[in-house]
Amino acid sequence: MDSTGDWTEFSAKTRQGRRIEGTIHKVHGATVQAGMLQLRSVDGEPCSLRLYGMSEIPYYDQVHVHLDGAISVTASRKMDGTAVIFNPIFLRAEYVETICRTRGVPVLANMSVPRWAADMPGPAGVVARSRYKQWTDLVDRVADYDAIESLCRTQRATLVFELYGADNVHCVDYDEALALRLHTMLLGKRMLPRQTVEAHARRWGLEMAELVSPVDGGEFALTWDKLASQIENLAAAMEQHNDTRSGVFREEGAVVSVNRRRSASLYKVKPPSMAEYYRMTGQPTPITIRHELHKLAEMGLGVEYDTAMAHLREALGSGEDDRDEDALFEREYWLWYGATR
Repeated sequence: MDSTGDWTEFSAKTRQGRRIEGTIHKVHGATVQAGMLQLRSVDGEPCSLRLYGMSEIPYYDQVHVHLDGAISVTASRKMDGTAVIFNPIFLRAEYVETICRTRGVPVLANMSVPRWAADMPGPAGVVARSRYKQWTDLVDRVADYDAIESLCRTQRATLVFELYGADNVHCVDYDEALALRLHTMLLGKRMLPRQTVEAHARRWGLEMAELVSPVDGGEFALTWDKLASQIENLAAAMEQHNDTRSGVFREEGAVVSVNRRRSASLYKVKPPSMAEYYRMTGQPTPITIRHELHKLAEMGLGVEYDTAMAHLREALGSGEDDRDEDALFEREYWLWYGATR
């Protein structure tokens, strides 16, 4: 893919063998353009289609939480995996196909494993090979394509799932090998409320992200002071399941959905051990670095050393020539990659 500013040119083949071409917007940011595809041709036929992705969900305490018009507030467990997006394609009002992708890759496919990684023996080789994601194989194991495509086609909706588990490990340890849970549904760029998504999920037999309740029971409040207190208490309760000393994490956080009749607004909360504090302090931490490294394959950037270091400097760096910072990035990269240097 060729990059120009915020947009990257791509040409890719879909699961059904169609050639799609266009541009994909950079992933970082909470704007509706993040991860958006602009298709200009399908199998050589010119078109002009916008396929929205999944923008970054803002932290609840870094933005104004809009409660106007809310009929309920719900929270779902934030699973630590890969956002897998299903976009339906329509040409001249006729359904063509539903494509499967990440926020940074226009069509999912298995990544090529370099020969040296394929031949690396022992546990280090297993970890190194796992960094080159076999996306098609992973999604094929858990996706109900018929149900997903039917829902996308009949509602002209984009679906966003989380692909998580021990076989797509990030920072949280899961007992499940692999799972795919629906968490967001969009009509154009409008997010649908939880009650609407649940109704569609039940009809098509799709599993959704698990709801979590306030620590003190009951329902989440529709007034800010009470809601903020409930969210803080939820984060503190989740932190009890994470052990920073041993490096064992069981909870990444929660996604709070402010539900209206026809739309929703999403906000995230994380327990202290999982919070990406560099956004507030400018200080990268090992857990933050690992989060960024796991995004490399999801963004289509590649996982090699030079690419990873450049990405970490751009995403987390101070912007200055900082040897200590580079040493931290390098150490965490090789630990994540499963090798030593």
